[in-house]
Amino acid sequence: MPYYAQLLRATLAAFLMPLAVAGAAFAGPLEDGVAAVERQDYAAALRLFRPLANQGNDIAQFDLGVMYDKGWGVPRDHVQAARWYRLAAAQGNADAQYNLGVLYEDGRRYADAVKWYREAADQGLGDAQFSLGLLYAKGQGTAAGRCPGIHVVRIIGSAGRSIRSKQSRCRRSTHEARADRRGAEAGA
Repeated sequence: MPYYAQLLRATLAAFLMPLAVAGAAFAGPLEDGVAAVERQDYAAALRLFRPLANQGNDIAQFDLGVMYDKGWGVPRDHVQAARWYRLAAAQGNADAQYNLGVLYEDGRRYADAVKWYREAADQGLGDAQFSLGLLYAKGQGTAAGRCPGIHVVRIIGSAGRSIRSKQSRCRRSTHEARADRRGAEAGA
């Protein structure tokens, strides 16, 4: 191999190695927590997510909300789930906004559900747009006489969104949220 080719390889290796190490360092506890959830090691996930959530990481807050919502490694507790969702939702996390809307709808607090569905829908989350449209169509959580629901549902349908039916609708999990983000990133 010619000298310049060896020099180029050595230079690239010396430059790229620290970047690879830095990338692994950035992966850290959040990704380790996600991996723990995927292998159903909820104790490890809780141990990794809680400090991040307490520091204000909206994704960790969302993940803790899901864990309390579904009873993964902790007793099922909708009050705690709502607390963590609310913290993440306040930072603009659309998945947390949607899940908070579902909690409020399940509790028949329709005006609160509409508020959070609208926040998530405004960010383009199809499930939230659909749920918001259904609440509008039923006149729940909206002012009397204000019912743009069918219009909203038609717009979503014509956009070709794949949305779960109302019968199978449930709160978004960490897996669904990440799959949607990966799909959006791949399409960008």
